[in-house]
Amino acid sequence: MTELVAVILIGLVVAGGGLSLPGVGGWLVAPFVIVVVRPLLVLALAAGTPLGLRERLYLGFFGVRGVAAVYYAAVVAGSGVLAPHARAVVVWTTLVCVAVSIATHGVTAAPLRRRWLGED
Repeated sequence: MTELVAVILIGLVVAGGGLSLPGVGGWLVAPFVIVVVRPLLVLALAAGTPLGLRERLYLGFFGVRGVAAVYYAAVVAGSGVLAPHARAVVVWTTLVCVAVSIATHGVTAAPLRRRWLGED
């Protein structure tokens, strides 16, 4: 939850009050990425490895989040190829995805780890 607060504060410092910029589509992309895109990519990329299905699903759900997405959004925003409004939408949609991911994983980490990985 501390990471979520930090990401939101960074966003507020950068663009103040921009949480409405992603629109409904930007807010809906976050669960889609967390529940569909990332798990499917990990399942595909981890095929043929010694990891079992449970471990691949676990990695797909809890995979790398945050830092890389913010970096790529910063590269796109700094490239000068987007109009100012489009640049703001990209940055804020990225921050929304990271914030939703952090909140989701913060709440579900312990119970899913115990269930998927068979820990006590």
